[in-house]
Amino acid sequence: MWYAILFLIGSVNFYGMYVKGEKVGNVQIVQEKTPTGYRVSELTNIELQMMGAKRWLKSVAKYEVTSEFELQNFTFELKTEAQKITMEGGVEVSKKGFGCARKPPELKLSIKTGGTTQTKVIKINSPVYPATVLPMLIHKSAGSIKEIEVFDPSIQAVNTASCELLETQDDSMKVKVLILGATSTLWIRQDGVLLSQEQPMGIFMCRETKEKALQIEEVNPEVLTLYGVKPKKKIENPRDVKFLKLLAKGEFPESMRQMRLGDTLLLQKIGPTTGASIDGSLPAATDIEPTPFIQCRDKRIVNLSKKIIGETKDPWKRAKKLIEWVAINVRDTPTVTIPSALDVLESLEGDCGEHTVLFVALARACGIPAQIVVGLTYVEDGFYYHAWAKIWAGRWVEVDPTFNQPIADATHIALAEGELEEQAKIMRLVDKIELEVLEYK
Repeated sequence: MWYAILFLIGSVNFYGMYVKGEKVGNVQIVQEKTPTGYRVSELTNIELQMMGAKRWLKSVAKYEVTSEFELQNFTFELKTEAQKITMEGGVEVSKKGFGCARKPPELKLSIKTGGTTQTKVIKINSPVYPATVLPMLIHKSAGSIKEIEVFDPSIQAVNTASCELLETQDDSMKVKVLILGATSTLWIRQDGVLLSQEQPMGIFMCRETKEKALQIEEVNPEVLTLYGVKPKKKIENPRDVKFLKLLAKGEFPESMRQMRLGDTLLLQKIGPTTGASIDGSLPAATDIEPTPFIQCRDKRIVNLSKKIIGETKDPWKRAKKLIEWVAINVRDTPTVTIPSALDVLESLEGDCGEHTVLFVALARACGIPAQIVVGLTYVEDGFYYHAWAKIWAGRWVEVDPTFNQPIADATHIALAEGELEEQAKIMRLVDKIELEVLEYK
């Protein structure tokens, strides 16, 4: 009975967040009753060690939902030591005018970063739910939900969540949730309160007392090395490698420079061509357009791009000038952000993500199709997660503005490419990749 009373008047739950057994932060989830449904807030605080420096991230998401937990509107704010992003939006259903068919509902987002506001519209065909209310929704359906559409503001996307009831106990249920190919396991109490959640990448969240949840130890894991893949055979001078042959376990997209033959992964350094694309691929219209975080039509980006390339007309020579400028002028600093080109332009510092997003914006600004690539590259003693870019120069050429490489060396192993939603898909691959060096030159 007290469960039902608490559910009606509101509840506050605290969670500790752990990465591979080490505490890195906490989450606070607040639920309140409103006249039309509920107001659900999620406050997240994360502290990480990155190259010996402590970095932090704080976010606050607030959702207004119906009595059935369907999203109505939301606000989201993310802060780090180097960045602030604010976002708001909601589901809009058009009114049917005389003689007109009703348009499908849309989730409209307004995203402010780098001093500018961008909009994004997501078409939806069914009710959308904040990911935060998933435990409450599963509880209300007694675990019968199979598939629903969930919204995640951190990647500005709506994706299908597939749910499977694995086990029930007297006061809780165990549920498997699959989103973007990544599996999470949730324990949910009989009143809809999340007890624990095991996520990809060794991330674990469990309900704790307020005092315990808010306490974070001084020693945190070095996040940049947590997910490295260290082969037995070392690679000397990796930035000079033109060909690499690996014994590989995992999922790897294929391209002209990255081919899979059974258990063998072959990579080579490939430059531009003046002829037709050998594989027939062509850039898409989106490879030249702005996004909320690649603001390639902002006058600050456009003016800087023009200044860097000067009178140079050849696209490949333009790209090399942009790569060199970013490599020289953006100071290497470990960060935990959602990279935004305008934020990087203002601070001129960041890690591989910041170097890459600024380069892609500058490239698009001067007419070069460009896209973000994420994956692994060899540094010092192993393969570590990294971001770089690809540009169109008669064919797709992968470049690395962090390492000042007009042509990325062959130790770059691509796992995904595109916007945040596509990049998030590599979460399902982490800790499932095994690599052994067979040959390189």
